[in-house]
Amino acid sequence: MARVLSLYLPMWHVDLVRRRDRREKRREGRGAAKVGSGVREKSGRRGGGGRPPAILLVTTIGQRRIVERCCESALAAGVRAGMTLAHARALLPEGGVRVEELRAQQSEAALRSLAAWAVRYSPVVAPDPPDGLLMDVSGCERLYGGEEKIVAMVAEGVRRLGLRVRAAVAPTVGCAWAVARYGRSERAVVLEGEERAALVPLPVGALRIEPEAEAALEEVGVETVGEVMALPRSALPVRFGAGVLRRLDQALGAAPELIEPVRPVEPVRAEWVLSGPTTSLEAVCLVVRELVGRVCEELSRRESGALRLELVLSGPEMRPARVTASLSRGSRNPGHLWSLLRAQVERVHVADGVEEVSLTATRVCRLRHEQVERWVDGEGEGDGAFAGALGEFVDTLVGRLGAERVVAMEVAESHRPERVMRLRPWGEVGWDRRAGGGAAVTPGDRPSVLFERPEAVQAIALLPDGVPRWLRWRGMEHNLVDGVGPERIGGEWWRERGGERDYFRVRDERGAWLWVYREGERGWFVHGVWG
Repeated sequence: MARVLSLYLPMWHVDLVRRRDRREKRREGRGAAKVGSGVREKSGRRGGGGRPPAILLVTTIGQRRIVERCCESALAAGVRAGMTLAHARALLPEGGVRVEELRAQQSEAALRSLAAWAVRYSPVVAPDPPDGLLMDVSGCERLYGGEEKIVAMVAEGVRRLGLRVRAAVAPTVGCAWAVARYGRSERAVVLEGEERAALVPLPVGALRIEPEAEAALEEVGVETVGEVMALPRSALPVRFGAGVLRRLDQALGAAPELIEPVRPVEPVRAEWVLSGPTTSLEAVCLVVRELVGRVCEELSRRESGALRLELVLSGPEMRPARVTASLSRGSRNPGHLWSLLRAQVERVHVADGVEEVSLTATRVCRLRHEQVERWVDGEGEGDGAFAGALGEFVDTLVGRLGAERVVAMEVAESHRPERVMRLRPWGEVGWDRRAGGGAAVTPGDRPSVLFERPEAVQAIALLPDGVPRWLRWRGMEHNLVDGVGPERIGGEWWRERGGERDYFRVRDERGAWLWVYREGERGWFVHGVWG
């Protein structure tokens, strides 16, 4: 007897945005605490009255931006999927809207990751795009003490991840899917033989039919699955398409429907069991080096590189000692991996005797094929080899100084020049998002020294929108003899109140070039200098 658990994540895409915000907020909080400035910048992502802004996820079709997903507050205001962004904005309070592009590929990847996480509850789990999971829990009730407990346990685990969920167990995929999304209860169990009774009161959309077929049924007054069941079977394919009858049979168990589960990849692992406990650090190091070589051989067969290693040393009288090493770039170089582990292994207390050693590559990535020889003179190894050497150098620094002390420049999406680049721990920034890694930066001449906080100055311009001719800065007067501008940079209305800035590149009589701007009624500021 098959038993299928369907999980419906009603706010899946919005919850992903909020989880990302919480992660970024925690990282910014840790960064601010380490700097110790004592000043915390307001996020500015809240609308008026202290309420969080409504979240709209949109896609662009031609010249139109269409709402695809929205949060609960937007739904309460009347926003629906398929509306234009302008229409949705008109229904929501001014300044209380946050708009982002719907990232379908990232959402699909996150759903697959969630399916891999759910394998702890059942060996057969499949993503059900765009916002659900399917699990075969046949026989699992013996492990968890009943199907009600399975539903409660899985739902609670998903809720702890910050996601809202509705769940239902039924004998078929179609019935579980329908009850999870359209049933009255957020946690439901449909027993064998009760599929028809569970489906009868649900709307026709619960059959997973095409929108055209659903609209055709509604035109003739058929609104529930029970009314579809009452129609002659021979008339369904002719009038509404073969899909209606097929979906109905699948939901009732008259037609088969398979679940294509995710296949978790076994981690790359090597272990060594000694003939007896040893207190020799040299022997332990030799074993670890041998395991590193085995792991690298397996990584080569899989055409992958390690991003994180975990070494476990244990013995009969010894508490397990764990040693981890994180890499900024995938590697299967035995010498480099051993150099990251060596210093930590030598600090492990082995006086109680080590008997078992295991090494696991807990995170891996694919490595491209690279040409290692070229028909050219010289001993250069190309850009790929340089990037690999740079990654090994950074990994060494991280191992010696700590992951939080090695930082990289990351390009941020911001209009304000002072926010375009930000410092983040090296391991938290993807290789392709680091400065110089292909990220898009607004082209333009920028000063070699950019002040973290623009400095207010007094300035005089001969024309309202003209180049300034005189300014007082840091207690000194500057007569400006040359200037270029303005370059207008818009404000970030979703973060703070502030108008547009008109930037000018000016040169004083001493030959110094300054980057100054005027911001509405706030006045003039110096934002940087050219060295």
